[in-house]
Amino acid sequence: MTEPNTTAIPRRRLVRSSIAASILLVVTCTGVFAWNQISLQGPMRDVIADDPRNAGVEVRVHLAGYLNPGVLVYDLREVSGSSSPIDVFRVFLQYAEAMRDEHFDRVELAFRGKTKFVLDGADFREIGRERADQNPMYTIRTFPERLRKPDGSRAFERREGPLLVVVERQMDDFNELQKRWYLADL
Repeated sequence: MTEPNTTAIPRRRLVRSSIAASILLVVTCTGVFAWNQISLQGPMRDVIADDPRNAGVEVRVHLAGYLNPGVLVYDLREVSGSSSPIDVFRVFLQYAEAMRDEHFDRVELAFRGKTKFVLDGADFREIGRERADQNPMYTIRTFPERLRKPDGSRAFERREGPLLVVVERQMDDFNELQKRWYLADL
């Protein structure tokens, strides 16, 4: 009389469990990616499509690690030669307006996958909510002083002094922001 093979049953269970876990992982990853594409990248596609001046600016938006709901990654991927820094910033403002009711702890401004600056989520929301009523030149001028470097230190100082001097320095900061964010890497 031969003894039954008792190792075959546990191996089958292990294989089935591994297959089930793999399928669950694939379904979960697909769902996470789809959610990012629909809820975050979808409004970006609309922003680009709704304004012909935005053609030539490519941006990918997603949650940090595609899972962290507190961190939005605004990843500028490409800027055509016909797009100016104002075009790039207009896309950002239009997207902030489209996402004005969403809550993020912070927004990472990246270029081709590398985070260059961090904006507080409340500031992002405020910019989006005020876009229709706020003077865009004011938003442009004051935007750099809201930013932090990825290490948490201030990216630009808050300017004080006579109005004309402050405005000139703020515009210099805005131009420097564009260089550090993406222009130097194009």
